[in-house]
Amino acid sequence: MPTARYHVEDMLLRTARHWPEADTSVTKLVNRLFRLRDLILEESAREMARFELSPVEFAVLSSLRKLAPPREMRPSELYNAMVVTSGGMTKILKNLETRQLVKRLPDPTDGRSVRIRLSESGATLIEEALATVQASQAAMLAKAADSSAVARLADSLAAFTSTLDR
Repeated sequence: MPTARYHVEDMLLRTARHWPEADTSVTKLVNRLFRLRDLILEESAREMARFELSPVEFAVLSSLRKLAPPREMRPSELYNAMVVTSGGMTKILKNLETRQLVKRLPDPTDGRSVRIRLSESGATLIEEALATVQASQAAMLAKAADSSAVARLADSLAAFTSTLDR
């Protein structure tokens, strides 16, 4: 039996009708943001899968790509940035290394540690994957608003993230 799809606007209408005390602008904003996040992540994961990347692998490769050359980090820096356990990150990095998307190199400042460097093929893959994911996200958002409205919303949300994400 198929599962009914969750629609945030229906839930917000039920809240307004049956629990008016909870029908606040904060409730509406947070629920809409949560649902939009879910929809974007679902769509993005489908696009990432076309490149045989999980969302966490995509995040690792894009984190490395955002760095200045030689585009490398310690594994601990990666797992701290992604809220992944060290064991989980080890498995992810091993898979990316097997696929030759990253290289494991000795850390010149600490003989006990390694650095993870984005390979050329990893850079090429993440650049292609990111372009595809961004195009898919843009197409999805274009169903609801034009690009200038999306830009205004992005700018409006910056006040919240820059203040609260500390």
